[in-house]
Amino acid sequence: MAITLFLAGGYSDASSKDEPPQLSIRFTPKGIMFAGMVDSEENAQLIATFAKSVRPDLAIIKGELTVSPEAHLPKLEDLKSVLEELGLSTHEGMIAFWEDRVLISGLTDSVISVAALKILIEPLMENRKLINRVCIVSTDDLPNIKVDLTTLESQAALIDFESHPTAEKTFAIPGLPLNKIYPALVMMSDLSRINRGGGTDIAPLRARPLTVAQPRRSQANQEITPPRVIQALPADRILHYVNLQSIRFSRNTALLQADQTKVFDSIATRLQTPPLTGHPITISPMLCQGGAVTFNEYLCEKRAARVKDMLTERGVDSDLFSIRMGDSPALFDSGEVRLQVTIPESIENVEEQVGDLEKPQKRNASP
Repeated sequence: MAITLFLAGGYSDASSKDEPPQLSIRFTPKGIMFAGMVDSEENAQLIATFAKSVRPDLAIIKGELTVSPEAHLPKLEDLKSVLEELGLSTHEGMIAFWEDRVLISGLTDSVISVAALKILIEPLMENRKLINRVCIVSTDDLPNIKVDLTTLESQAALIDFESHPTAEKTFAIPGLPLNKIYPALVMMSDLSRINRGGGTDIAPLRARPLTVAQPRRSQANQEITPPRVIQALPADRILHYVNLQSIRFSRNTALLQADQTKVFDSIATRLQTPPLTGHPITISPMLCQGGAVTFNEYLCEKRAARVKDMLTERGVDSDLFSIRMGDSPALFDSGEVRLQVTIPESIENVEEQVGDLEKPQKRNASP
């Protein structure tokens, strides 16, 4: 019943004036459908990239999308956040823009997702009226659809790798085959011996190893070269591992919690202040033990990429980052992403420079 009302009333208020939307994006089982106008092909490709990163298993359907320099697009960064929530938390989610209103629709079983959509769409309103057609149903009422978040291309774009060879006649090699040449040689040798010609033994010869000429070594070359001494690492070599404050995401989503902006500002400031400046930074999204492994790994990759982008925007060098997933003992997703700075060189009075950060761990290298 809820699905029927959703399909019948999705456009009731939005299309009461029979006016097509300026821009609409909809996730369907066949693909991600685009319609309306964009101001440039570059922005159209960028929006398509946003949608494709959320649902890589769906193909991009251009539909009635046209390019017009007079088109007015919403803020792309805010639109990206709404598309992520629509694609991951709703079934057949859609967003459409008119001059005076914005429509969102879809099916979901989460009240939290509806609240998150209302918060994320506020920057896109711009004196527009919000028409909320997101229908909350029970989990049993949601359609059972196959979602594949691991592929990098749409199933419709895959190439058919099955080979269909045609039957052809084999090419006959000219001349006598070896199994006929050998008996002929044996017969010729026997005839030679009968005619007192001596003949030769045609038994196969065994291969002998080749001897390679060695150059004569002079007396100078025979002198013993002194052994090369390799110095071992000093025993007091110290590696410092500095753990920074963790980043928190909402459970089972790639959306940051509301209070994480100040955390990013604080971490970026510390990473650009000695002694942490210019040292490798490890981003470790925590992988929970419960749920689907494929989805959990996909979620960790999205979170790690988001943390890297946020810190890069605040001036941290992007070449310093590396990503390494960590195993969380929890069965449920905690939304935690840990940050660790590695200081490989020995620093004098490092405890005083680091301050309240963790104490360095000393590792002795074996000689």
